[in-house]
Amino acid sequence: MPLLLALAATACFATALLGYRLLKLSPLTLDMSRGHLASDIIINARQQPVVTDYDIRLAPTPMGTLLAGWGVAESGTTGVVKARIKLRGEMDPDLMYGCGGDRPFLRRHHMTLPQFLQLVWDKGDDDRAIVDAVKQAAGIR
Repeated sequence: MPLLLALAATACFATALLGYRLLKLSPLTLDMSRGHLASDIIINARQQPVVTDYDIRLAPTPMGTLLAGWGVAESGTTGVVKARIKLRGEMDPDLMYGCGGDRPFLRRHHMTLPQFLQLVWDKGDDDRAIVDAVKQAAGIR
């Protein structure tokens, strides 16, 4: 059976850099009652496919603190846990995930999510052009 931990953050700090198709959260830190996490997260859409990098670090934390309520400290365990996770992911630009409300809307208007997102990207702030293009795709005058 998997061990599930509920960790409530008591403090959060992030430095964000948002530039042309690039988001950096570095550092993104969370102070929790049972430990401290520090991370660097980068989402780079300047290249295709979009690349996401995560570097997540758990500061040295006594196991009795981390697993409080599970009887670890009472059992005499005195170990310290330190962890680091590095993940990198790439996603094909034509593979998109939308929320549940997107699918019925797109189906009614005969569009795919990538088509709709490309339309919004291409039209920018021209809301009228977006509405007109969606109506045209759906065969609505």
